[in-house]
Amino acid sequence: MTDPLVSIVLLNCNGEKYIQECAFSVKSQSYSELEVVVVDNGSIDRSMQILKSTYPNWIYIQHKDNIGFAAGMNSGLEIARGDYIVLLGVDVYLDKDFVDKCVSIMATLTRAGALGADEYLWKSGKLTDELRLPGPALFLRFSIKGISCKIGTPIAPSFGVTGSFPFLRREMLDEIKRLDGHIFDPAFFTGWEDQDLWWRIQLRGWECYATQETKAWHVGSSFSDEKQSFIDKSTHYQSWIMRNRWFVIMKNIPTPLLILLSPLLLVLEFVLPFYFLFRSPRSLSAWVGSWREILVSIPSIFEKRRIIQKSRQLSLFHIVKWFKGI
Repeated sequence: MTDPLVSIVLLNCNGEKYIQECAFSVKSQSYSELEVVVVDNGSIDRSMQILKSTYPNWIYIQHKDNIGFAAGMNSGLEIARGDYIVLLGVDVYLDKDFVDKCVSIMATLTRAGALGADEYLWKSGKLTDELRLPGPALFLRFSIKGISCKIGTPIAPSFGVTGSFPFLRREMLDEIKRLDGHIFDPAFFTGWEDQDLWWRIQLRGWECYATQETKAWHVGSSFSDEKQSFIDKSTHYQSWIMRNRWFVIMKNIPTPLLILLSPLLLVLEFVLPFYFLFRSPRSLSAWVGSWREILVSIPSIFEKRRIIQKSRQLSLFHIVKWFKGI
C-alpha cells in the first residue's frame, strides 16, 4: 500500500527575505510522497526567480496582481492532487518530520478535517523556542477555546488550528467546496479567512485537532513588514480585518448563539471608534471603511449564511462548548 500524496500549497508575495529558508524546510521533509504547488501573487522581487532556479520541478502558478490570500490559496487548491493539503506562507519553517507526523495522526482520526501543531517564533532569522500564542480574541470573554496547541496532551480536539500551516484532509475540502462553491471565501481577500473555514468545518460535523508531536516556526505579519500590533498595520489591512470579522459572525454563528452574543459584540463595536480616536486616529477611517463594505455586502453574506446554516450538522450544544463564559 502506497503512502498518501501530500500537496504543499505555498503562497508567495514578495517573500524574497524568507523564501529560501521556507523552501528548504519543504524540500527537507522526511516524508517522500510530496508535491509542491507555488502560487505567486504578483511579486516584483526576486523570490520567484530564486524558487524556479532552485526547484524547477515544483508546480508554479503566477498571478499578475496580488489577488489576496483567499483567492490565491484557492487557485493552488484547484490543481493540488494530494489526499492531504498543507497551506503555507513563505514566512513559515516546517520541522523536518512535520508532514510525516501529521499523516500518521490523521490516519487514526477519520473525521478530522484539520490538524494543527505548535507554532513557534521565527524571529531575527532564528528558530526560537518561544511559543507564538494567538493575540486577544475579538469575541472578548467569549473567545473560542482550543486554538493554541499547548494543551497538556499530545493530541486534543480544537475548534480551529493555526492558519499559518494547517494540515487539511482533501475529502473535507471537497465537501466544503461543493456546498459553498469555494474553499476560502474570496470576498475576504486576507484576514480571518481561516476562522471562516474552521467555522464551516465544525458546522458540517468535521473535527479539528491540535498536536504537540510536531511543530513549525512562523515570523508573522511578514506581508506588513512584521508589524505585530494591529494599529501599526496599514489602514487597508485594518479595514479587512474588521470587515472580515463581521463576515465570519454574520455567515456562521447560529441564530440562538448570535442573539446571546449580540449585546457584547455590539458594545465592543460601539467602543471601538472611541478607542481608535484616542489611540490611533487613522484606524478610525479603517473602521468606517470596514462598515461601508459590510453594508454593501449584506445581501451576498446572508445568501452564504443561508447555505451554511441550512447544511449545518453540528448541534448548538456542541457549538456552545467552544465558547468561554456561556
